[in-house]
Amino acid sequence: MALLGGVSEVADKLGISRQRIAELRVRPDFPQPVAELASGPIWDLDDIERWSASGLRRGPGRPNADERIVGARFVLEAPPLGSGGFAEVYRAVDRRNGQVVAVKVLKNIEALDSEEVVRFKRELRLMEQLDHPHVAKVLDHGDFSGADEIWCAMPLAVGSLADEIAAMKDNTATVLDLARQLCAGVGHVHDHGVLHRDLKPGNILRSPDGSWQVSDFGLARENERTSIALTSTLAQGMGTYMYASPEQWRNPKYADVRDDVFSIGKILQHAITGEYPMVGADQIPESPLRSVIQRATGPRDNRYRDTSELLRAIDQAVATFSQGWEKPDDRLARLRPRLAGAALDVVAADELVSWLLSDDIDAEIDAAARALMGSSRETVAHIWSTNPIGFRTAWVHVAEWMRSSALPFDFCDVTADATRMIVAITSDNDILREGVAGLTRLGSSHNRWHVRDVLVEMLQSLRTPEQALVALEGLQDVQPFEVNWAITDFAARSMHPVLRQGIKTIQAAEQAS
Repeated sequence: MALLGGVSEVADKLGISRQRIAELRVRPDFPQPVAELASGPIWDLDDIERWSASGLRRGPGRPNADERIVGARFVLEAPPLGSGGFAEVYRAVDRRNGQVVAVKVLKNIEALDSEEVVRFKRELRLMEQLDHPHVAKVLDHGDFSGADEIWCAMPLAVGSLADEIAAMKDNTATVLDLARQLCAGVGHVHDHGVLHRDLKPGNILRSPDGSWQVSDFGLARENERTSIALTSTLAQGMGTYMYASPEQWRNPKYADVRDDVFSIGKILQHAITGEYPMVGADQIPESPLRSVIQRATGPRDNRYRDTSELLRAIDQAVATFSQGWEKPDDRLARLRPRLAGAALDVVAADELVSWLLSDDIDAEIDAAARALMGSSRETVAHIWSTNPIGFRTAWVHVAEWMRSSALPFDFCDVTADATRMIVAITSDNDILREGVAGLTRLGSSHNRWHVRDVLVEMLQSLRTPEQALVALEGLQDVQPFEVNWAITDFAARSMHPVLRQGIKTIQAAEQAS
């Protein structure tokens, strides 16, 4: 949980006066408040500590001789990671929080064709309106009043689909996961009235949490503005030949959503075959996705109308051909970082629900439950808000897993904290009942004091007779000796009277036996 503080707490952490904070706030590298309340700004004190310890706390005077800083915030590292005809991409450190990012710099703009500058500005403007876990995000960009460079900063990717696509050959489960993420990201772009027009493996980036993100909107434009001027260079105006539709190639000004659908189809063809999509889909080997790729990359009038329709067809095709089995631990490793990320990954969250409700859940509950227990608050809240009935059903399996599984000690603590979070988010009687029973058995069987402390705090926080009665039912579902281990007489004194009396009855029954 983040430790928050106001001006006084920040001043104490930095060892300066409150008055100095106002001076620091005007610096571009100083961490931004997480909230502005009536009483004043509130900061994440961990961000303040990272900034203070980063070695970048010095005043905004002359930088080191070997440093190049853009926006008075991002310290570029030489040499660039990559260089194109008119732009370079650098690895950089954000002086506000010490995070590593990527900075794209449009160089020598005085000598560039005006179209290239306009295109770069348009790309930034379009990306600023997009906010989705499967779309690359602009963190900051330069002031266009400068005469020598324009820049933008983005999270640093750990690779692109071009690096991994060959290894996906014939792996239907991996290609399906890729398709879901692509359709979610591109669908978000389309929902904002934007066409990408240059979807290809090199423009699909791997984020640090393992998810795929649509990037490089250099050829993008608003869907309704078909009259916008395009660059005169062939490749820039029409996208990449192997992945661009024939209609877009002939007349890019009149491209629509179905042309991005075509590009997704070609990317999936590349992934499922392991070869560049130089031939028509009717010439690729038989696979569960061949018919879908054929329609997605066929004549525009017969293509899927949008990414939602495309994804439904993909899911149906895979289900029909019986998706290849994926080892539970491999699935856990693939989903866990995405489920735990600060940004909600809807695709991963929906897959987790399907997993927990699958026919094979009894055999795979250990990995699936670990995935849920490692999920972020945002992921849990999304699942609960969109599918509460499914969540309740899945939670029964997870609670039974808590009551019967042998877990590593450290993961017992993770499970307890996650259960407390889930009970708080759902505020549901069934979730509370099963959670209390699960933690009581888990703590007793593993002799974990943290699990006991979390359980006691949960029970002490209950205020209504209904909540107390539901929790008592959970305690009555386990053995009396487990209740005695988990709840001392002293702890029970600060619980609701319904719980106090119920616990006494359980204790008396054990003594009598």
